[in-house]
Amino acid sequence: MTEDFDTPRNIEAERALIGAMLLDTEAAYIAIETLDQGDFYRDAHGVIFAAIKGIVTEGKAVDIVTLADALSSRGSLENCGGMAYLAGIMSAVPSAAGAREYAKIIKDKARRRELIRVTDRINALSHDESGDIEAIIKDAENELFRISQGKARPLPYSATSAAASIQDFIDGIAESVNTPYIPTGFTRLDDIIDGGLYEGLYIMGAITTLGKTSLILQIADNIAADGADILYISLEMARAELIAKSVSRHTLTITLESGGDIRHAKTARGITTGIKYQYYSDRERELIKAAVNAYRVYAGNVYIIEGVGDIGVDDIRRAVEKHILFTGKKPVVIVDYLQILAPYNDRATDKQNTDKAVLELKRISRDYKIPMIGISSFNRDHYSAEVKLAAFKESGAIEYGSDVLIGLQLAGAGESGLDVKAAMDKDPREIELVILKNRNGKAGDKIPLEYFKLFNYFREADSGEAPAPKKRR
Repeated sequence: MTEDFDTPRNIEAERALIGAMLLDTEAAYIAIETLDQGDFYRDAHGVIFAAIKGIVTEGKAVDIVTLADALSSRGSLENCGGMAYLAGIMSAVPSAAGAREYAKIIKDKARRRELIRVTDRINALSHDESGDIEAIIKDAENELFRISQGKARPLPYSATSAAASIQDFIDGIAESVNTPYIPTGFTRLDDIIDGGLYEGLYIMGAITTLGKTSLILQIADNIAADGADILYISLEMARAELIAKSVSRHTLTITLESGGDIRHAKTARGITTGIKYQYYSDRERELIKAAVNAYRVYAGNVYIIEGVGDIGVDDIRRAVEKHILFTGKKPVVIVDYLQILAPYNDRATDKQNTDKAVLELKRISRDYKIPMIGISSFNRDHYSAEVKLAAFKESGAIEYGSDVLIGLQLAGAGESGLDVKAAMDKDPREIELVILKNRNGKAGDKIPLEYFKLFNYFREADSGEAPAPKKRR
């Protein structure tokens, strides 16, 4: 870029920020959260920033060696000044502590440059009397609004060419060797979805009381027990409630595995209500202790973020970035549930807000190459009705944006003669998991499950045992 000395910029701040990002991961996170590649005045600095961002969001350590390798693999190292320039940046940075201020300066200069560019363009259009004045005003409003929101200019059109993505495509294939599918722990489900969870958006829905949250939580625990991280965004239940449901399930599975009396197993309420413990036998108290210890084994892989209508998709994106930055691991993200995410626009309809949320969750999954699981409510319907795509509340984007769409129903739903009351009274309750959509496989299959509602526990029908997580491949 030819430098115009009248153009707002601060090259020293750009160099200092890049140096800080190389010295400290917290500084890197601050920069990634604040800036885009287009915010840097020097193109080379923008390319370096993008390379660091790629390294960090992949959960890898960032230093001058990994940065040089990333730039070299894209053919950009020499254009960015080579190793000597990177070393000079690192040696010159005074401290990583100033990262937030450096980022603020860079953002300020970028917005000023954008404002100059836009006003120059609007000025030129305004002097051309052949142009439509209403269109010019609308264009000006849109551009000024974009700048006010701190959004950078879009990448050049040439960057949308497939040729520009070939190297990333090749790198992605190589990297996929180290990012295997993640089994859910339910054998028949894993068989249908090609071994387990991949990058993509998975949505499960059901009418109330059929156990959709319990099933997803059990899948989450299976995944965590196999060593992967779970980032659970809970918009309805408190952290303690989710933990209690998991511990309750363990009291049942421990009892079943030992051939004990199922009456000793404890509900979530029975675990969290302290006054009840004085009435429990020593065997019951030991069972609760064993269940807590069973949960403790993998609890370090389960991260729960609580919210009550105050968490939106942008917050989820930041949470994913932060998780990868501080743990070095990519999580399986669970959103419980979609319809109570904070609206992106208070004046939009529920359907518009849900559609936007679904599409943004899909984008997060794609950007970070992680599985994203959303729990969805259903439009009100009778328990005897067979689950269909239209049952999903605000089903537009849920239907076409999801990669795998799953519904739960009572066994025999849609068939004549189903006695709903008798079906609901069964213990365990007979549930069918229906694959409504499977972008990369067969849809329409039904998996019979047994649901022990009091203890938040599912097992595949006829298996007689708890599903055990498979080792990832």
